[in-house]
Amino acid sequence: MGFRVIVSGVAIECESADDALLLARKASRQTSRERGVEAPTDMDGAGWTEKRLKAFLARLKDNQRKLLLELLNNAEGRTDQELLRLLKMEDGKSLAGVFTALFKNAAKVGAVPEDLYHKETTSSADGRVRKY
Repeated sequence: MGFRVIVSGVAIECESADDALLLARKASRQTSRERGVEAPTDMDGAGWTEKRLKAFLARLKDNQRKLLLELLNNAEGRTDQELLRLLKMEDGKSLAGVFTALFKNAAKVGAVPEDLYHKETTSSADGRVRKY
């Protein structure tokens, strides 16, 4: 089943919910820049600073914190199925919600959300596997 994202009136089909969320986020950031929305002024400059990191960590809820710690403690990465089990979640939509909240919290403090994690998708005998 595909997922559809509409960007500037153009419908774009995506293969996964994660891809659709990523595309929607990127389109939203572009639209915000076009409207002149800026990062918080009390945290000038780009990237992750100590001040931004503290503000980001203060915003995290339980599952966001657990997910981030799991990724930090496992340099080899975790698959989406492993993360679902560790966070005691039923489906990928719930997991996508946690990732989205992390992205939004990073953006709210003026950091670069894309620096939080990297995702790669591979195929296996069981189907598509996403590793973070």
